[in-house]
Amino acid sequence: MQIGTLSPDAGRTIKDLETIMERWKHLFKGHGLPRILVSPLAEEEKLGYYSPQENVIVLREDFAIFGGKEDVTNVFLHELAHALDFSRNGQAGHGPSFRVCCSELGVAENFSKAHVANLMTDRRKVSDKVAKLLRLASSPYLEEGRSALAMAERLMAMHGLKYAEKNTEDKLYFVHLLEKKRFMQSEKKMLGLARSLTGCFLVFESTEDGSRAATAYGSLEQVEGTMYIFSHLRSEMEKALENAIRANGAIDRESYRIGLLLGLEERLENRDEKLSSALEISSKKNRELYSKLSGARMRCTRSRLQARSASSYELGREMSRDMELPRKGAKWTSARQIEYKKP
Repeated sequence: MQIGTLSPDAGRTIKDLETIMERWKHLFKGHGLPRILVSPLAEEEKLGYYSPQENVIVLREDFAIFGGKEDVTNVFLHELAHALDFSRNGQAGHGPSFRVCCSELGVAENFSKAHVANLMTDRRKVSDKVAKLLRLASSPYLEEGRSALAMAERLMAMHGLKYAEKNTEDKLYFVHLLEKKRFMQSEKKMLGLARSLTGCFLVFESTEDGSRAATAYGSLEQVEGTMYIFSHLRSEMEKALENAIRANGAIDRESYRIGLLLGLEERLENRDEKLSSALEISSKKNRELYSKLSGARMRCTRSRLQARSASSYELGREMSRDMELPRKGAKWTSARQIEYKKP
């Protein structure tokens, strides 16, 4: 699962790159053009990469938005060459066939991703220094503030930085949690539970191939948390299901899942009311921002859960009492910091 960025700047970058990519559509000969994703990759990650499994070109957010136009275009074409090489030859490396693809797409012969990455690292260091100076500019000591502001402006002029580089525009992050033609009742409920624990806004979106994608929108921390919780719930539920089958023989899998998830939902209703209220307010704000940024028209739907087997349903309800849940009152700072413990 890849985390993406929804913002006006990211949208403009993607639109510009899609226009460039359309010029080379004829080279893919029936293979679908890759999707472009602007993503908040960790600082130590690459400027961009191509994922053959998902047929997506991922560009790091700060580079895609604030990098030089020529550098961004060359990095993108470098990754598009990987996509072309894979569609033609099933290759994803930097061999002779890749170099042929680079030549066809017009990637500059002297282009070096490593050199651009070094420039971006230097730019980030300068940007961080500028941010510190701008904070000092609000010092109550007049001369100190003026000096810090003057130095910040000199650095920005030297390196082509703008105040907007410390981006304050409206922005959401998103992740496609699940994509398929048709969702089961239990999958929808599980997605809803993950959303309710983090304050994300959940959208079911149509994809180009006719499938539907369940997508969570929110802050980076909320999206990371939702992704982690959904994966955890799905994994733990399937383990519990297999254990139930070994212990009880054949059972109705979907009825068991529904019973387990409804049991978990009841336990979650006993959470701290202030925390629950805060998460719902956050979800509402994310919904409003999503509507503003995407321009999408939305309608809310609710699905009724119906279990075919009462005995399998009750087995699931029973199991829900012992299944691990996120710690009550947990602070969703990062997917890697979420803690679980037995209730």
